[in-house]
Amino acid sequence: MNVAQILALARPTLVNGIWRKPALSGRKLNQLKKVVLAEGGEWPSELEKARGTVVRRPPKGHKHERQAPEKLAEREKAMAAMDGKLEKMSQTLQEQRTAMRPKGVKALLS
Repeated sequence: MNVAQILALARPTLVNGIWRKPALSGRKLNQLKKVVLAEGGEWPSELEKARGTVVRRPPKGHKHERQAPEKLAEREKAMAAMDGKLEKMSQTLQEQRTAMRPKGVKALLS
């Protein structure tokens, strides 16, 4: 067997839209490698299992920790508008109170 044949047997194949298992599993490939190396042969580097690199992502964290900067910005924005809102509210309350009070002696007599 040459390297191309072994590679073809060690890979899964797509048959009619369905993936089929490789003819040579990883365990059998390792057994073949041991036999070849024990007999003094060379094992081609193309047949070594390719190890993929793992990309590490930072942990997702807790939702309240992720949203903390947004909420802080919203609070600061609301606090900046708070003075105007308080003045407006106190003014409307004052107007409501004065509207409810009787106006002078004529209002009391009528």
